[in-house]
Amino acid sequence: MTLYSQFKGKQWNELEYIVRKDISLPKLEKGYSTKPFEFPLDRLIGVTQWHGCTQYQCPHKGIDFGARLNRVLSIGDGKVVNVGFDRYGGECNQGGNFVIVRHDNGMHSAYIHLDSYSVKIGSKVKKGGLIGISGNTGKKNCQSLGYHLHFEVRKGLASSTHVNPVDFVNV
Repeated sequence: MTLYSQFKGKQWNELEYIVRKDISLPKLEKGYSTKPFEFPLDRLIGVTQWHGCTQYQCPHKGIDFGARLNRVLSIGDGKVVNVGFDRYGGECNQGGNFVIVRHDNGMHSAYIHLDSYSVKIGSKVKKGGLIGISGNTGKKNCQSLGYHLHFEVRKGLASSTHVNPVDFVNV
């Protein structure tokens, strides 16, 4: 039985109307977003681990993008408040090279496991401005984490204030 024969008559006409009806949705243009911040990389790259509880970590405080030596961009205008190499978890649990930006709306973004960074504390950054290059710095249980960008959005400077980046960035 074909789809047409299943929906012929009144049902088919209603279905055809629904499919052909012009639905009024906002058109997204390049650089336009319904969320307050932009995507943190120079190209669309897949997510390898989402925010929240994952099979590897609970909670996972950000989103991991499978980025190998890609340009990492500021998600919004702001000021760099911290940069460096994270050794907080000791020799075997490091974040590696990182940058944290305080944005004009008070939110913070963190870019972690960078190969290198191109900003310093106090630098002003613009939306889309270069922060650094994604990399493979840092370790978990003394193991390399592989090339990726760990990206967080926070209500404050501390990592304990993390929120789901999906609420703030089109992913």
